[in-house]
Amino acid sequence: MRTAANLKNPSGVSYRKNLANIYKKPAAQVSMALILTIFAIIFFGIFAIRPTLATIVELNKKIDDQKIVVEKLEKKATALATAQSEYLLIEDKVPLIDAAIPKTNSLDTLLKQIEGIAASLNAPIDSIQVDEVIFPEELVNEKDVGTVLELPLNITISSTFMDIKEFMVLLSKIKRLVSIESISFSSETVDDGEFLKMNLSVKAYHLPELNKEVE
Repeated sequence: MRTAANLKNPSGVSYRKNLANIYKKPAAQVSMALILTIFAIIFFGIFAIRPTLATIVELNKKIDDQKIVVEKLEKKATALATAQSEYLLIEDKVPLIDAAIPKTNSLDTLLKQIEGIAASLNAPIDSIQVDEVIFPEELVNEKDVGTVLELPLNITISSTFMDIKEFMVLLSKIKRLVSIESISFSSETVDDGEFLKMNLSVKAYHLPELNKEVE
């Protein structure tokens, strides 16, 4: 049985003594040390791993960005391969395109072609007027690069109707692209008989490149 002295003893003192006895046991000491060790590992691990995790996140982002770049490069390579294959199909026609729309106005060549057609028909040319000539040695403005420019010409020729008709047919068959804008006729009487005078307004075209001297 408990005595009166025991009943007066505070319960907290007895609890602390019992707890102290528990901590003195080896199992309790090992458990406490293990808890402190785990806490220390977690605490220091967070600070040690955090920069590594940040680096991993950054590397993953860079990898994603690189994947996007690789995809774009693959698409570009595919487009270039397609363009190359299509170019090979028309490669033999490129000289014809260059002849139809040259890089310079090639005025001398064009005038020789027109004069040659007239000479073959014995149809003398009365006059050829050329508007807004840009000579090859002149520098080309950057704004004109890649733009098809016009070269207007006015041709006056006197001959028979059949010769004039043949002249127009042959002019349309030259390699240089020439479009007929307008035609006007007037009759002319000479000693050999009546001839037609034709005034022909045409346009030739060229596609200039940027002169290497232009910076």
